[in-house]
Amino acid sequence: MNLTDKFNSYKLNINLDSLTEISKKAANIGSEIIKSNYKRIQRISSKGREGDLVTNVDLEVERKIKDFLIEQTPKITILAEETGKSNASSDLIWCIDPLDGTTNYSHGYPFFGTSVGLIYRGIPILGAISVPYLNELYWGCITKGSYCNDEAI
Repeated sequence: MNLTDKFNSYKLNINLDSLTEISKKAANIGSEIIKSNYKRIQRISSKGREGDLVTNVDLEVERKIKDFLIEQTPKITILAEETGKSNASSDLIWCIDPLDGTTNYSHGYPFFGTSVGLIYRGIPILGAISVPYLNELYWGCITKGSYCNDEAI
C-alpha cells in the first residue's frame, strides 16, 4: 500500500485543498519577512552546535507563521524548529522551518527559504517551500503531486 492509499484508508474529513493553500500562504508569509530583512540581521546566535545559527529573522518568521496557522487551523498541533511544539495535541501536526538555510542567509548568500509541512500520524501529506530569491514556491499534496509555482514537477 502506498502512502496515498494508506492516507485515504483513514477516511478522514480533511479538506486537503484548503490545507494546501494554507501551507502555501504560510510559506509566503515567511518569504516576505525574509526578503524585507535580507542583509539587515539584527541578532545572530548559536543554538549550541557549531554552525547551527538562529537569527532574529528566524524567530520573527516563526512567530508570524505560528500566529497565522493558529488563526486558520486552531485544532492542529504546531511543531516549530525554534520554539518546539505548541497548542493542542492532534493527529495532524504542522512542521515549520522558518528560515531554512539560516547560515546562507546570515552570510548574504541568497539560497534559503521557508518550509511548512503537514503530517498525519507520521505521514507527510502536504507542504510548501518558498524560495524568495528564485521567485519559486514549491508545494505538494499527497493527492495532487508536486509543483513549482503552478507547474507540475
